[in-house]
Amino acid sequence: MDTQPASALLEGGLAALQDFADLFTHLQTLEPPADLRKGRQAAGNVRTSAGDNELVGVGVDDHPARPTGRPDTLVDTGHADVAFRVLPQTSAPSWLHAIELGATTTWETWEGYKQGEPEASHNHYAFGAVAAFLQERIAGLAPAAPGYARLRIAPVIGGGLTSAAISIHTPYGQASSAWERDDSGAVTLTVQVPTGV
Repeated sequence: MDTQPASALLEGGLAALQDFADLFTHLQTLEPPADLRKGRQAAGNVRTSAGDNELVGVGVDDHPARPTGRPDTLVDTGHADVAFRVLPQTSAPSWLHAIELGATTTWETWEGYKQGEPEASHNHYAFGAVAAFLQERIAGLAPAAPGYARLRIAPVIGGGLTSAAISIHTPYGQASSAWERDDSGAVTLTVQVPTGV
């Protein structure tokens, strides 16, 4: 058995950990790919599925640094109508199906239960991309720089929604975005931006 001093093992482990940290930091600086093919494929999956179960293949995006999910992909590639159609769906597979079953967290599977027993985790980010989508795209408040040092306010309005609002506490103070559409279709947007942001 080949033995090494503990200090050599520790140095090797620290070097590997630093390599991983450097890679992760690099991945965080990458923008999600603007892949029209992926958006068309996701929209096609939704549009060609049968019955009420329109949410097919719409889960966590495969970009390693920012799991924003397919609702963003649909909107970014010109298919916001499809994203708005799958959001209110309550039959499995869908985000609201779990709520219909009493969920108060995001589940690891679309069904949540198998033969009456809990299946997998009931507190898992697997399909949590929709939460970021609701805050950053529907209500329209997203960080434009790390730690909300800058804000992006750009709500996606549509799908029969008449209003959306979000308020969050950032390291710089309270930030909010709220929009409301009246009967004529006119939209009023109200924002709160912390001083210095």
